[in-house]
Amino acid sequence: MNALGYEACFDMKNGRDRTKPITKDMINEAKENIILRRDTHIDQLADKLEEERVRRVIEPILAGGEQP
Repeated sequence: MNALGYEACFDMKNGRDRTKPITKDMINEAKENIILRRDTHIDQLADKLEEERVRRVIEPILAGGEQP
């Protein structure tokens, strides 16, 4: 989650504009950037998804689902 937020807010040029909100599309782009760079080991992310408290938040984001 921290990596997604950092990528979307600081590493991506369009996320640095503090007058605009971070959008779902920006999070999806950040996710793809992280996957392509292979910064984060996917197996570590998968392991974290075993924790219910983490899965509730991250799974809908990664799956492209709606957040309440």
